[in-house]
Amino acid sequence: MKAVILCAGLGTRLRPYTENRAKPAIDFMSLPMLAYSLYPLEKLGIEQFLINTHHAPESVETTVKDLLPTDQFLLSHEPEILGSAGAIAKVKHHLLKSGPYIVSNGDTVNLFADNNPLEHLIERVQSKDEYASLLLMEHPEAGKSLSAAWLDQHGNICGFGKKSPVGNAKPFHFLGTIAFAERSLEDMPLKFSNTLTDVIMPAIDRGERVSGLIANEVINGETGNIHDYLTFQKVCADELSKNTPTGHYLRNVIQHYFPSFQWIDSVEAQRNNIPLTPGSRMGMHDTSQLTFGSSSHLTGTILIGPNCHLEINGSLENVSIMSRTEKKIETDMENCIIL
Repeated sequence: MKAVILCAGLGTRLRPYTENRAKPAIDFMSLPMLAYSLYPLEKLGIEQFLINTHHAPESVETTVKDLLPTDQFLLSHEPEILGSAGAIAKVKHHLLKSGPYIVSNGDTVNLFADNNPLEHLIERVQSKDEYASLLLMEHPEAGKSLSAAWLDQHGNICGFGKKSPVGNAKPFHFLGTIAFAERSLEDMPLKFSNTLTDVIMPAIDRGERVSGLIANEVINGETGNIHDYLTFQKVCADELSKNTPTGHYLRNVIQHYFPSFQWIDSVEAQRNNIPLTPGSRMGMHDTSQLTFGSSSHLTGTILIGPNCHLEINGSLENVSIMSRTEKKIETDMENCIIL
């Protein structure tokens, strides 16, 4: 089975941090966002990942090489961005005669209580001959402030947007992953196009069945701007600290790719001469090297990616330091990404 991972977006709302890094290459909880898409697909047994690029393609390539063996992925660069359906059309020849395939956003962070959340999604396409099945969750803002995928009384997709397309339809939040039957490849236009509006809705109109699978016990959050990114990172840090089922899943994701990850509270930090204030927490990798000045303090939620070399003389509060950062930090910094 194969999967298409969409990594060609511009990440404009997270600028300036995404000026030189594509958003899937931005670390979240000290791990590239791309890893959160790859992990459940690897557990599903995906044999090859087809990954599109556009903005800052070298950052995606470096990130993928950190996460996957080179024989397990192919990069598809788009000089002009093609959208989700156009991206699939561009790699269509790699997907033909391979059966159902999965398409997933490369910058979506989902934490599942179930380590194999996509099994039932692909089963619907394989065994029920559905055209596609979308992974969804209940969300209080779906169909209000958030655009929704609408399900009819039979659990089938009947529309997208903030307004119900038919009576008695229920709104759900789309989690960024779709399983497609192979026959859908014939409907993917090689131009800028969207899988939801330009492929799925026309298929429904001609009688194809597209279902929605509602994920239980899943945490999903926004990472599009720095405020939402830091807010959701704090939520995930709380889950990790409490070792909830979703926190356990998060730890498994991080340690699957970087076994050197450590989650440190203020008591553990004191034993290691790290100036972490009481009640704060810190995630880091033992591949990173840190030195601290006499007046430096770390407060709130601090995340440090792998392979960093840092001399910290200022105080940091609620910051996320990207992988491979080499920096001398002389000033106090708060509520930001450092790269």
